[in-house]
Amino acid sequence: MMRAWVVVALVLSGCRNDARAPDAAPADAPVDSPPDAIAVSRCELLCDCMVAHCEGELEACLQLCATLDTSVRECRYEHCNLAISDPTRHCPHARGEDRLDTPRECLQM
Repeated sequence: MMRAWVVVALVLSGCRNDARAPDAAPADAPVDSPPDAIAVSRCELLCDCMVAHCEGELEACLQLCATLDTSVRECRYEHCNLAISDPTRHCPHARGEDRLDTPRECLQM
C-alpha cells in the first residue's frame, strides 16, 4: 500500500526531477505543497475498491484519481461500493463512463 501512496503523492505534487531538468526553477522558487493526505487516502480507498470489484488497474486509477474533484471522487467511491452487489450497473458509474444512467456527480466536467 505504501507504493500506492508514493504514486499518488508524486502525481499530486507534480513529480519532477529539477536536478536534471534543463529549465529547473531557481533555488528560491516556491516549493510545491505536499499532497493532501485526505485526498491520497480517499484515492487509495477508491482504487482498492476498483481493483477488487471493477477490474481496475491500481496505478492507472491512482493517477486518474489525483486529477478528480473531491465530489467526483466521492461519487465514484460510493458507486464502487454499490458495485459489490451489482457490478454491471455500478462499475461504469465508478469509472465515470458517460452513459445515460451515470450520475452527473460521477463525471469530471
